Amino acid sequence: MSCFEIFSIIIEAVIGGGLIWIGFNSNKIIKNQLRASSRESYLSVYDMLTEALGIVLVKAKVNDEARELFWRARDRARLELPEEIEAYCQGIWDKMWEAYKIYYNDLIGEYKLEIGEERNKISARHSEILSELSKEKPYKIFSKYMKVEK
Repeated sequence: MSCFEIFSIIIEAVIGGGLIWIGFNSNKIIKNQLRASSRESYLSVYDMLTEALGIVLVKAKVNDEARELFWRARDRARLELPEEIEAYCQGIWDKMWEAYKIYYNDLIGEYKLEIGEERNKISARHSEILSELSKEKPYKIFSKYMKVEK
């Protein structure tokens, strides 16, 4: 084996090692970017949920602004987050939607119920849903996914 062949093998080994090093570091960079993007998705959904729940607490009803935030949070969770959070967002959406329909259809809408026993039952159900929404704690679900690893 000539010196030229040995030198060629060493150069190829160095180049191969360099390519492996570049690939490894590129992989770390991509993983960090994906982790940051994923964290942004969790924070976005969490922020929309907590803002919507805050509106419901302050207004004592689900208004259009809160409804839109719940809808956006649920849909983003469907697209980007784990099934547990997707199911949680869907559960909140279902409660919110029931409260929204009761309020705008049965309590103040054009076809609102007349004062009486039926309206009292519907109003009590509306209050019950608002109470359930006020007790939601999104941080309990989200914290499992968003804790910073040390």
